[in-house]
Amino acid sequence: MRKELICNVYGATENRAKEISFKKAANAIGRYFLASKPVLKLARLYSLLLEEEVSPRRALRILNASAAITLLVCVNGANTLALLILTLWTIAACRSCRKRD
Repeated sequence: MRKELICNVYGATENRAKEISFKKAANAIGRYFLASKPVLKLARLYSLLLEEEVSPRRALRILNASAAITLLVCVNGANTLALLILTLWTIAACRSCRKRD
């Protein structure tokens, strides 16, 4: 049995409600976020630093890897489980940076 969440969205030009699925709404929000000015500026900064074209999606992957590495280095008094989780996150984030869009 498949359940689907339906959101009511009111269009600016229409008075009636238009139903869209949650997945379509999440994709629209994701596209809007990738086209936002801070993400585009971050992609431009990474393009200048790496001297190659960096897409907004790849810029967010690099930012994720940077945050993971920073937390792994800064957290030195944590328990073993927390360090293991941070290590796995860092490995996954660094591997995702290698993927090309």
